[in-house]
Amino acid sequence: MLKVAHILPWANYGGTERSVKNLCQFSQKTDPFVLVLSDGEMIQEFRKIEIPIFLTPAVDYEIIDEERALSLLMNADLINLHILSFRNKESLYQLLKDTRKPFVITLRYFNKLPVLDCPIICVASAVRELQEPANDCTTILNGVDLSAFAYRRKQNKDKVILTRVCRPSRCAEYFWPVLERVLETFQNAELWIVGEDGTSTDRIKFLGVRRASEIPDILAQTDIFVYTPHPQRGAMDNCVLETMAMGTACVLSDVECVRDAVTHLKEGLLVPYGDQRALEKAIGSLIRDKSLRRILSQNALRTARERFDVVNVAKRYEEFYFSFLARSHEKISF
Repeated sequence: MLKVAHILPWANYGGTERSVKNLCQFSQKTDPFVLVLSDGEMIQEFRKIEIPIFLTPAVDYEIIDEERALSLLMNADLINLHILSFRNKESLYQLLKDTRKPFVITLRYFNKLPVLDCPIICVASAVRELQEPANDCTTILNGVDLSAFAYRRKQNKDKVILTRVCRPSRCAEYFWPVLERVLETFQNAELWIVGEDGTSTDRIKFLGVRRASEIPDILAQTDIFVYTPHPQRGAMDNCVLETMAMGTACVLSDVECVRDAVTHLKEGLLVPYGDQRALEKAIGSLIRDKSLRRILSQNALRTARERFDVVNVAKRYEEFYFSFLARSHEKISF
């Protein structure tokens, strides 16, 4: 088994952390362990699935106890550093080079890296297109755990549940005036907000920050997923993949972080970023047209199963690791 060390900046309930947890959990040909640079709730989630995880505190990405970090990393055959950007990470990059172990970087944000002498895995097509031509880049799209986010048939009900799942900063502010107008127009619509606290009303429910294990139950009751991510902010949003896996129709901003997953009028409706009228019209059309919701839901479910099963994503990472090591003339025993 190939022993792979994953380095995580944080241990919050974010997309990067969940993606790395899935890679560790569903890998068949690696023996993974994790170094995390700050404390957080996800540390316990890794331990629940018996993935060794070690807290190696860092200040501005400079690890405080480099000797301990080096000692841990020396147990790896390969290191995968998961980052959003390269800012303030020069010392961490040098630490990886000091190990003399093969290492790769997985870029999980819409960001351009400098020229680096290691392979780079980009989790979205737009992120790959942004990189320096001199860099050794490949694209491996994010995946979703289809066993956790398993399709459930929507129940017939008079209400139409609209749901948003994200941190508030990930969603454009014009979301709110548009949804207020939608709720005024459609008295049978109800809005659920996950990832944000607020004062709930009879038709707007703030559900706060939820564990990943709680999201499937919420999406199972959701009729339309509404999300207005900013352009050039994220790489590939896991919340969209999770929504698709649950067979839920969606209305989204037409921006980089959703285009790898959703095609307009196939898996969902994409509207130009900032166009409030188009967003309101798209949501209204899905509230009115239950048959269109059903078609989009079925297509989304099919695409999630065919293209974004995390089991297959984990296999792609494994294939990449062994290919890289073969190119580096390393002899690895399966």
